[in-house]
Amino acid sequence: MVALACFGGVQAQNTSSPYSIYGIGEIQTSGYNRTTGMGSTGIAYRSDNNIIQNNPAAYTALITQMFHIEGGGRGDYSSYSSAQFANAASGYTHQVSNDFTVTRIAFATKINKWWGASMGLMPYSKMDYDFTGTESLGPQGEVANVTFTGSGGIHKAYFGNGFSLGKHFSVGVNTSFLFGAMQSNKTEVASTANANLVETRNLYMRNVVFDFGAQYYTHFGREKKWGLTLGATWTPQQPLYAEDSLSVTQNGAVLPNGNALLDRNVFQLPQGYGGGFALSKETAMKRITFLGDFSRQLWTPLGYSGTGYALGNSDRYSAGMEISKKTNILNTPVEHVYYQLGGYYQKTYVSVDGYPVLEWGASVGLGINPLRYPQWGYHLALEYGTTSNYEQGALKENFVRLTVTIHYWDRWFTRGRRVL
Repeated sequence: MVALACFGGVQAQNTSSPYSIYGIGEIQTSGYNRTTGMGSTGIAYRSDNNIIQNNPAAYTALITQMFHIEGGGRGDYSSYSSAQFANAASGYTHQVSNDFTVTRIAFATKINKWWGASMGLMPYSKMDYDFTGTESLGPQGEVANVTFTGSGGIHKAYFGNGFSLGKHFSVGVNTSFLFGAMQSNKTEVASTANANLVETRNLYMRNVVFDFGAQYYTHFGREKKWGLTLGATWTPQQPLYAEDSLSVTQNGAVLPNGNALLDRNVFQLPQGYGGGFALSKETAMKRITFLGDFSRQLWTPLGYSGTGYALGNSDRYSAGMEISKKTNILNTPVEHVYYQLGGYYQKTYVSVDGYPVLEWGASVGLGINPLRYPQWGYHLALEYGTTSNYEQGALKENFVRLTVTIHYWDRWFTRGRRVL
């Protein structure tokens, strides 16, 4: 990939993730589930009525003989600022973009008392950028206008299983098929040469990968009102099979030998690990929970780098809290509404000109389970944050994201018996 710093007069056009020009795109760290309103803090989070894929060991918390369906989408609004924008022909010092995508669909059930399972589809990484600038063509000093665009990403189709080992411990594994295509285009226009040169690079990636998790949970204190969960996750280093091809056209015509298969190779995904805790206090009609997570991906040993950039270890810290309130339905306490607050700080896996790209964000969440239609649930999460490598004059993204999740649950395999 070509680094943003290697051409002048950079101007963002319509893009939702400018730093996705590097590596395999912007790796998605959002849970796109109930944990999103808490900064996606969920390695130790357990829910009996929501699908939490942050740690596959959490599937054992689901209610027996219930099936769950969740789907959601996210709207993004981003503002980009850079000292280089002031030199753009438009004269603006910032650009904006907006986007909406369907992010996740998932299914889950508790097969028996010790086995919970889930399957779903969600994004793994995303490439979406559009930049224009200038580039020197050679010793004659001729300058060409250059546009870089990219789209696509890697999708994650997973099948997860969690198993209870006794009353206080569970383990789990997500088996995922990663697949997707990313297209990068470089359009070069030189007025003196009267030529429009377009280079299109297509990268196809796929493979089956695994991630593992464990949780320990217990209650303590007077009347066992306090709860503590400790969680851990681990992902081994695993390959992604890649096919890289290039097409070159000039003024719309394919150049001789302009279509080529560059390579069939293996891109390594790094080893990663994480840990977290969840501390809660519960009364008959309310529960308050405090959570914290840390996770790391070990990209540095893989040695990936390019013009002006390198891939290195990524770290993510997050914390959140949730207040859940219940109401009585037929003399049974049932969760009706919950409020969330969270935040995170992340050193991403990309460094530009020796400066790591950093991201931080804060979030609030609201969940409602309507009393009139108790089988439905709605979750809203609003995030605000910033992404930049904070080099002088570097591109800075300020974003606002709204995630909407709809949940439906019902009974099955009851053989006429009601479990609630």
